[in-house]
Amino acid sequence: MWGELTRGAAESITLAGYTNYFLWLDQPAYVDALRRKAEMGCRIRFLIGDPEGDVTRQRESIENVALSVFRFDREALVTPHLARGVGHDSPMLRLRRCGDGGLFDRFAEHVEELWERGRGV
Repeated sequence: MWGELTRGAAESITLAGYTNYFLWLDQPAYVDALRRKAEMGCRIRFLIGDPEGDVTRQRESIENVALSVFRFDREALVTPHLARGVGHDSPMLRLRRCGDGGLFDRFAEHVEELWERGRGV
């Protein structure tokens, strides 16, 4: 699924999670795939939670759990992490944007807000 979504994205790939190490383990030559996408004009963004940052603490306080959103153009993989578990032990939802204001847009807006509040490294 990760390879399929990455190959299918043409405009934007946003990988937003506290860690994304599993991508490099699960997807052979993933960095090469992302590089090819970037060379073709696809915007590639990584949004990594800063454990010392106010935004991360605020989200964890509100949700009491971490959240990962991985967006590929009009599709997204969303992991609402379960308490006391790590990402791979939590369910993953595959969302497709079918119209304005739906669940996909809510998660996309969440990531955009975090991106705007973030800082470059």
